Amino acid sequence: MVSMDEDPSAREFLTTYNGAKITPIANRDKSLLSEKDVEKTRKAEEDATGAKIELKVYKRRWLQLGLFFIYALSNDPHWTQFSSIGKTISRYYSVSPTTVSWTSSILQVTYVVMIMPVCCMIDRVGLRWACLIGSIGISIGSWIIFWSLSPDRFVTVVLGQLVITFSQVFSLTGPVKLVALWFGPNQVATATSIAFFGGPLGIGLSFFVTRMILRNHDNVEDIGRELSPVFLSAAAFSTVVTIALFLFFQDEPLVPPSRATALQVTHSKVEDTRFWSTVKRVMTNKSFFAVWNTYGMGYGLFSTMCYMLNPYFLDHFENGEEDVGRLGILVVIAGYFCSFTFGIILDKTKQFKELGVFIYIFLLVGEILFAVGLRMEIRWLMLTGFMIFGLFAASYGSLGFELVGEVVYPELEDAYAGLLMFGNQLYGGIFSVIISSLLRNYGEIVVHGFAIAVLSLGLATSGFTEIELKRQNVEKHPNEGYNVDTPLKPLKS
Repeated sequence: MVSMDEDPSAREFLTTYNGAKITPIANRDKSLLSEKDVEKTRKAEEDATGAKIELKVYKRRWLQLGLFFIYALSNDPHWTQFSSIGKTISRYYSVSPTTVSWTSSILQVTYVVMIMPVCCMIDRVGLRWACLIGSIGISIGSWIIFWSLSPDRFVTVVLGQLVITFSQVFSLTGPVKLVALWFGPNQVATATSIAFFGGPLGIGLSFFVTRMILRNHDNVEDIGRELSPVFLSAAAFSTVVTIALFLFFQDEPLVPPSRATALQVTHSKVEDTRFWSTVKRVMTNKSFFAVWNTYGMGYGLFSTMCYMLNPYFLDHFENGEEDVGRLGILVVIAGYFCSFTFGIILDKTKQFKELGVFIYIFLLVGEILFAVGLRMEIRWLMLTGFMIFGLFAASYGSLGFELVGEVVYPELEDAYAGLLMFGNQLYGGIFSVIISSLLRNYGEIVVHGFAIAVLSLGLATSGFTEIELKRQNVEKHPNEGYNVDTPLKPLKS
């Protein structure tokens, strides 16, 4: 291995970053580091000096991905578990439908308030403990909700839901961090699409199974008997997932899977990459800000339209609750294959910008068909429009994180992923307020006009934003230096 003292250029790289003086890795007391950190530091030094670096893609990565997938599967359904059967829950607990809908809305509020502090905590405790803390909290909240199965215990339901929503924040940056730590450069987008789709699949299955089991009986006691297996199965499944994570889920591999990840190790060892310092740099990145707005508008609008789908549909079509349930599971299943396909295409072509524009075009097409179908009360057209809209919105979820990962590289995943999710929830909350107000005061035509205007703005932003693929530059030009802030041959998309 090349010594740091033998290579002045390597020492200069490690002692100067963004104009700030930092402590060289080579001068650090390695006796204070764990065995894993010593190995990571040695690899980082080799990378910085231009020496041959050892990379390894572990077979265990698929087990890691599978465990996270089932964790997300048990996690996200709690978001909509009450609002999806709002009328039945309203009757059982003798509360208003608006009160029931707040069991979903508090998640958006919690995300906006807690996302950045929790991401800072995740940066300190690591991926494994973040997932365990989240899963334990979801299990506890699920059992609280199961014990609240009585018409006079809605306050207990809210308590359980609050515990769950706080715990769910710990899973937000998981897919990005997991994939960056375990997967090589040719599988990153595919793995990200799989990791992100556990949650939507869980929501879709929850819609389907709950509507299969639960009926809006005249007798409240009959509703309680059917709610019991729904709540019990959710609590038991969350507990099993927690045990599986504790026994089998690991934090990160000993050897990095890619050159890009190896370079991040170097930055993670210096003071300038502390969480809040990273947040400041990311927020001043113009490309990040453009992607942040584009992603927030598209995904935030999708989450709002999902929330409004039930009242939209029932206002135009009688006995449409079962159709909404079928549509939800269809969008999720088809969206999974669409997202997975786009992940493979992205890994093969690296056409981030082009794929983003393509997806936004179909978001706009889907919304127009959805609006026309509702206005003319053509059921098949409305369902087709929403399915197109949902398919491409689901696909944009994983693409957005990969795109941001490129433009802000080599910054920490926790920081930029947290900011991206913050934007998603912020836009979702703003759109919920605006659309509810427009629907109440002006009708659905104005609402759809607003949605089309938002998507048109997002499409224009996607088309005119210059994207510098910094992470790809490291992989494609490994011998041209590692100062990714000023790449010698920047790749454009």
